[in-house]
Amino acid sequence: MIASLLKLGLTKPYSTEKTEEKGMTQVKLYIISYLIPKLINSSLSFATADLSLTYLGLLEQSMTIEEHLKEYNPIRANHYAVIQSMHLQLLECKGIKYDTKHIESYDNVFRKFLKTLRIKKEMHKVNGYKILKQYMLEFYAQLLQP
Repeated sequence: MIASLLKLGLTKPYSTEKTEEKGMTQVKLYIISYLIPKLINSSLSFATADLSLTYLGLLEQSMTIEEHLKEYNPIRANHYAVIQSMHLQLLECKGIKYDTKHIESYDNVFRKFLKTLRIKKEMHKVNGYKILKQYMLEFYAQLLQP
């Protein structure tokens, strides 16, 4: 339920006032940098495949915030670097649990994650492919190997 509220906080407001938009940007930054990691860390002990998919959904929703900017914009590049870092941390703390009933959802998440590789900086691409490799190794270890 808390994850659903956080996802709602990450949606783009439709307002014409700059002050309200700036305030929403600060709220989103707070959600991304503090609340999502705190939620994930506090729920790792009972992580399931459904909860892992919720984590990935939150990261996906966080990624869409700066999608309206051009790919060479430094703000978007920095934002995607933060998203890649959060994916890496999620993998390192074993927050990903796979289940065969969510295969199509994983496919959608990984396809959308590929957008972080479009940034023209080489380190974005290198880090992104390393993260995808770790996701695939974890997928193999949890679903295919057994």
